[in-house]
Amino acid sequence: GTLSGLELRAIEEVLEGNYEYSMGLVVPMLDSLTGRELRNCLYLLGQIGDTVSVPRVTEILQSSDSLGIRLGAIRALGKSGVRSVVPVLLELVADSSLRLRRQVAVSLGELGDSLSLPSLELLSADSSIDVRSAAEAALRAFAEDGQD
Repeated sequence: GTLSGLELRAIEEVLEGNYEYSMGLVVPMLDSLTGRELRNCLYLLGQIGDTVSVPRVTEILQSSDSLGIRLGAIRALGKSGVRSVVPVLLELVADSSLRLRRQVAVSLGELGDSLSLPSLELLSADSSIDVRSAAEAALRAFAEDGQD
């Protein structure tokens, strides 16, 4: 069956409380997960701001054809705080999916790397209001935080 929100929060607590041990199990497990299970795992990695799985999550993003999995991977990468993934996210700025472009804008904003400013400017003129709003919020966060 599928995991409920309560079950996901319980797993999140376990992962956070036993981070180093858990990541030794979770990262190899990513290779065997598909569909909803992989999306749930990517969600949890994002919730805990995991950095250990970033290389594998990047590979999943680049190899998956599933929009849901790609969205989850982009979200997890944004929440990781690992700025070295910015170039990978910048490759997706012109993707045909507005949901993906929106999540890219959100994640670039979370990562706060000035390398993403030109792409966020581009996304702030997107045809989708959701994408524009996410990009504008990210640009405002840069202006307020003075991030570099």
